[in-house]
Amino acid sequence: MRSQSTALVQLVFVIVALGGSIRAQSANRLPVREVTAFKDGHAYVVREEALAAGAQVVLDELPMPVLGTFWPYATGGAKIVNVVAGRSKVTESVEALDFQQIVEANVNKQAVVYLKPIGLEKAADPISGKLLAIPKIVDKNVTQKSALFLLETGSSTRAIPFDSVRDLSINGVFENKLLREVERERLTLRVDGAGADARVGVVYVQMGLRWIPSYKVDIDGAGKAKVHLQGTLVNDLIDLADVTVNLVIGVPKFEFKGLNDPISLQNEMAQVSAHQRVDMRISNGLSNSVMSQSAGFVEEGGPSRSGPQVDEKGQNAEDLFIFTVQHVTLAKGERMVLPIATYDCEYRDIYRLDVPLAPPADANLGLQDERAVDIARQLNAPKARHVVRLKNASTAPFTTAPALVLANGRVLAQGRMTYAPIG
Repeated sequence: MRSQSTALVQLVFVIVALGGSIRAQSANRLPVREVTAFKDGHAYVVREEALAAGAQVVLDELPMPVLGTFWPYATGGAKIVNVVAGRSKVTESVEALDFQQIVEANVNKQAVVYLKPIGLEKAADPISGKLLAIPKIVDKNVTQKSALFLLETGSSTRAIPFDSVRDLSINGVFENKLLREVERERLTLRVDGAGADARVGVVYVQMGLRWIPSYKVDIDGAGKAKVHLQGTLVNDLIDLADVTVNLVIGVPKFEFKGLNDPISLQNEMAQVSAHQRVDMRISNGLSNSVMSQSAGFVEEGGPSRSGPQVDEKGQNAEDLFIFTVQHVTLAKGERMVLPIATYDCEYRDIYRLDVPLAPPADANLGLQDERAVDIARQLNAPKARHVVRLKNASTAPFTTAPALVLANGRVLAQGRMTYAPIG
């Protein structure tokens, strides 16, 4: 188990690496190696890969981290020069879907064009010739293509509207792909120097991955209970492939949550001073609710050798408690339910009765005597609640979560587990 201070040092040292030359590694790199999921939907993401000698890393997608949580890093003799987020034009291959795109993909090939008939006229004879490039105008980086295409037919060239074409036949090999220039948001990590074991990575905190705990409490009627904990992992953030996932009881305070770091190229301004004036007593008032528990920051985890496995003992780091699941594969948009731990506990049956001393001072204002008597009658007949009081003798705290209560395997009710530390 690592201390919280060690985890914070590791957070500071998370940096992104790139080579000195401009030979870029392929896009969509830096696979996710580890994520720490909190109950409030924030996740601490670690992305890393080996750095090829004299290379730079280019990502075709930008993360949207919480303001101030994006940190790149490099190891093994390399160091970060800079990380640049921007928009650039790239060429990509796309499928030809209509006549215009088919013509673009098959320029300089022989073709036969069949035109639509006009009115009641008989369809015109097919036209054979060589497809020429589509006329276009480029004005201030905006490309406007013609609604016509050119067909070279021997000694003449015909301009044919696309919307007049009924059918198009390409002689020889048909090309169904075309190259198109598109604008992409890209993240480029430049690094100086690289050793044989150099690695490059980034860490950041982003909303989109959360885990939802739930309990099943099976009582035997004689003071013994078996408590089962499971977690539902909700992934709306990024594809996970063979990733270590840390499930955290407790939520650190992210002072600037809701504000995106400028590296994400969002148009909104980070109104830091305005955010600091927000009354934080309201936002964190329910410290033991399902979406909010307290605390500092930690990153933990280690490798495993099989499918998703949970370390039932967990790890404690001051106000946070961590269950580590190894080798999780979960695509963006998918959900996963994981059995986490089972505990044997003692319990007591408690019958709880909440009785107000008196109605509010203004309750009798404007009421007739009959109504006042009815209120008094109801106050004199309160209802008791049956509560199961557990003694937490397990190795982990109980967290606030839904709890399904059973008696010897038969359902009694659903209630709420409230936060309870070990002991």
